[in-house]
Amino acid sequence: MVVRVLLLTSEYPPYVWGGLGRYSYEVSQELKKYCEVDVLNILTYYTPFTNLESGFDSYEVVTDGKNRVINILNKEMIKLFKEKTISISDDLGIVQNLFEKLTKILNKKYDIIFVQDFYNSLVAVFLLMNNFAKKMVSVCHLPLYAGFTYFDKPVSDEFQQLLESLLIKHSCKVVVPSLFTKRVLIQVYSINPEDIFVIPLGVRFKKVSELGVNENPKREKDKNTINILSVMRFTEQKGLIYVIDVLNELKKRKINFAYNIVGKGLRENDFNSLVSKFSLSPHIRHTKFTKNIFSFYKMSDIYLSVSSYETFGLSVLEAMSYECVPMAFNVGALNELIQNNNSGFLVEVNDTERLVEYIECLSLNPNKLYEMKKSAANYAKNFSWKVHVNKLLEVFRSCLE
Repeated sequence: MVVRVLLLTSEYPPYVWGGLGRYSYEVSQELKKYCEVDVLNILTYYTPFTNLESGFDSYEVVTDGKNRVINILNKEMIKLFKEKTISISDDLGIVQNLFEKLTKILNKKYDIIFVQDFYNSLVAVFLLMNNFAKKMVSVCHLPLYAGFTYFDKPVSDEFQQLLESLLIKHSCKVVVPSLFTKRVLIQVYSINPEDIFVIPLGVRFKKVSELGVNENPKREKDKNTINILSVMRFTEQKGLIYVIDVLNELKKRKINFAYNIVGKGLRENDFNSLVSKFSLSPHIRHTKFTKNIFSFYKMSDIYLSVSSYETFGLSVLEAMSYECVPMAFNVGALNELIQNNNSGFLVEVNDTERLVEYIECLSLNPNKLYEMKKSAANYAKNFSWKVHVNKLLEVFRSCLE
C-alpha cells in the first residue's frame, strides 16, 4: 500500500528561517521515495511572494511529478501570531476562511497529515475533522519549556500551550528528535509515553566535489590558525554574549583564530557593537545568508554552540559530519549528540573559560585536533535521513493499522 502524506509546515524552501525548513525539505525528499507526498506550507512570518494572487490569501502551487508544494500566505494568520493573543472565536474564523480555500486547492484525501509545528495545529485539526486524512502524526521540535522557556518565540506561553495541546490531543502518535524532548513532553502534558517516538534527525552527506561554489568563508591558510564556526539566529537563546567572551579571551591569549558566524536576527546590532568594543572585527566574518552552508562546515575546525537549550542540534550534527569538532554548553539534547572528550567537548553553562582552554588545546595539538575531527565525522555516520524516514514510516503504518 502506498501511503499518501500531507506534510504540513510553516517553513519550506525557499521560505526558510531555520532548522524547521531544513527538516521539512529533507524529510519530504526522502519520503517521496516511499510515499505520495504533498507539502502544504502555511507561512506564519511575513515573506513577500512573487507572482502570486493578491487578496486575503495568496498562494502558489509548485508541482514535482505527482507531488505538490503549496505555499500559502495568509495575512490574517500572520497578524494573529504577531499580536500573540488568544481569541478562539476569531482564530477559528480565520482558519475556517483558510480552510474553504484549501478545499479547492487540495481536492485530495490523504492517509496521514504529518504536522511540523504547533503554528499550524488549528489548520491540521480542521483538515482531520473534515476527513482530509485518516490520521494525524505531529512532530514536537521545540515543545513548551524545552529550555524552560525561550526568548525569541513569536507567541506567548499560553498560546503555545493551547496550540500544542491541540496537536497532541488529535495526533495518533507524536515524534520527537531526542530523549530530552520526550521527557519535556511527558512533564508538560498528560500523554502516554508509548505514543511518543524518539527519532533522531539525519544529516545529508555530500562529497567535497558536490559542495559547489563556496561563499568565501573566512579561513586562514596558516596551519597554526584555528578556524571556528557558529550557525545561529541572533537572539538571546543562542548566547551571543558568550561568543564575545570566548573570542575576546582567545585574542588576549594571542591564539591565532578566524571566526565565521552565519545567521541573522534581532540582536545583530548588539553583537556588532560588542565586536567593535573589543576590536574583534579582524577575526570575524558575518554571513547573513548562504545557500551552501556545507562549504562553511568543510572549511572549519571547530563548531561553537553556546545556546541555552537545544532539543537536538541539527547544525551541530551537520558540522560533525564535515569533520568539525563541536564545543557546546551541556544543555538539552546535546549530550545525546556529542560524546564528551571524544567527538567533541561539553562544558557547563557559562563556562567560557573552559571552552577557551579546549580551543587553545586543539590549536596547539594538531594531532589531537585531527583525531577528534575524525571521531566527530565517524559518529555523525550513525545519523541519516534514510534511517529517520524509515522509522517515520513505521509510525505511519502503526497508525493506519
